[in-house]
Amino acid sequence: MAKLHLPSDPRALRRIAVAATLVATAAVVVGFFRNPQGEALLAIGALLALVSMLGTVRRLGVTALEARREVRSLRTELREERKALEDRVRLLEDILDSLDVGALVCDENYKVISANRAAREMFGSEETERSLLEFTMSNELRALAERARVSREATEEKIELSHPRSRHVIARVRPCASDRLLLALADVSELVRLERVRSDFVANVSHELRTPLASIKALAETIAEEENMERDEMNHHLHRITGEVDRLTALSNDLLTLSEAESKPSRKAQVNLSQVAREIGEQYRPQAERKGLGYSLHIEDDVVVPLDRDQIVQVLANLLSNAIRYTPEGAVSLTLSAQNGTAVLQVKDTGIGISREDLPRIFERFYRVDKARSRETGGTGLGLSIVRHIVNAHGGEVDVESAVGSGSTFTVRLPIERA
Repeated sequence: MAKLHLPSDPRALRRIAVAATLVATAAVVVGFFRNPQGEALLAIGALLALVSMLGTVRRLGVTALEARREVRSLRTELREERKALEDRVRLLEDILDSLDVGALVCDENYKVISANRAAREMFGSEETERSLLEFTMSNELRALAERARVSREATEEKIELSHPRSRHVIARVRPCASDRLLLALADVSELVRLERVRSDFVANVSHELRTPLASIKALAETIAEEENMERDEMNHHLHRITGEVDRLTALSNDLLTLSEAESKPSRKAQVNLSQVAREIGEQYRPQAERKGLGYSLHIEDDVVVPLDRDQIVQVLANLLSNAIRYTPEGAVSLTLSAQNGTAVLQVKDTGIGISREDLPRIFERFYRVDKARSRETGGTGLGLSIVRHIVNAHGGEVDVESAVGSGSTFTVRLPIERA
């Protein structure tokens, strides 16, 4: 027997019920006229059954219509929930991308399934779906993640990364739901560098202070122990003590100048740099002439620059004193000109020069090309680092051209327009 398939549309069901009722009514009427006694009762029963069927079909139609409305409502709610979930996911991604800390999420097989902007930039990769080792190229980070998974506790460690460049990070790995791992990487390379600079600075200062202090103590003890010391010998020792005290004074002054330049912002004002350069240049003329050096100034008029006058005086003083100190014979010159919105200061000498190997490091604190000569001439090793810091604080730059035996040219460029 073939199965009867009714349509699911309630309106179609109602049309079928009405048609069936009409057919049944026609059958009853025909049956009644042909056989009023017997078949009419059967037809009436059929009519009642069809009327009952009509009610059932109508109820089914109403139920189907309500179900359809419910499905539509559920679909609408599902779309809204899906959109809300997508919005929350995008918000979370935006929050993670706004962090400076690198964030990685790994699955149970240590495969990176998500990485925020900082992490992608840190490792120079936009591709995820790779193993943690392939993504970071760090065995230490992979081992840290494994320890966190085994212990089921957050684990933290300072790690030095080498890919794609050397840097230090504090890595924290925390187990999450679904057997996943969250890795947070905070780049502390600058802090490590500053700590190294601080440590080196303290060590250098200690060394620079210890040497003259030891010399002063030894000379003073010699004078105290030698009751019958000749006057000339005593004067020689006293002269050496005075020299060491002068070295300590110069070192203290340079340390204070450097500390002040680093800790205090430059108090800039419109200053006639031409006047300042002439003033400081003339102050150093007698020192150069006492050594028999040629000395010249080439200063363009009215070069006005926004700067801290006291700090630029320090720059000129350091460069001119170095040029005269390290030029046994020959000449020293100071030049100032305005070029394309930039004030260009040049201090040129014909002195001993600087080797190619030493040039990259001459602006480092306490770096001396020739330590013995520097101590003889009273250098502290801080002059050029002070120059670089002050020039950079003014938005400028300083560079040097030099060769052994051919002298040096230091060039300072300062923006004329106020930033």
